[in-house]
Amino acid sequence: MHLATDEVTLRAKIVTRIQTVTNAGNVYDNHRFTDDWSQYKSLFGYTLGADVILRTWFVSCEAVLPEGFVSAGTFGAGDQVILRYKIRGYFGLDDSASSEESALAIALLVQDALNDNAIFVGVAAYNATLAQLNPFTHATWGGALCHYAEITQDFYI
Repeated sequence: MHLATDEVTLRAKIVTRIQTVTNAGNVYDNHRFTDDWSQYKSLFGYTLGADVILRTWFVSCEAVLPEGFVSAGTFGAGDQVILRYKIRGYFGLDDSASSEESALAIALLVQDALNDNAIFVGVAAYNATLAQLNPFTHATWGGALCHYAEITQDFYI
């Protein structure tokens, strides 16, 4: 087991999978920050038609949890750990455009994409839990009111 290598590979595959969702927006392999408004728009603005809207995803490994010894035939034999990922999505809120429905639709498509275990071939992940979308709510991020989606998924390495 090469946990650091597996984590980097797994994170890249998660990012790539999110990028397959049409109009998902910008996808980063870590949580990005800036206090400069022009850089904020550059990093997190997504061009959709003639408009530039806030639409960004961040992938973070939030925890490395011991799984302990797993018996042969379950997920494999030996000591395993769980890598817990939080995938956070921010969508600019536009009440006149009923943006909640489109933001939720994209969040559900990202959740579905992450549940396709075929994307993890070549990673030492024996199993992945189903991706869970919770919460889907509103938040202020970088001074902008947004729809906020948080997807959690565990991978056994």
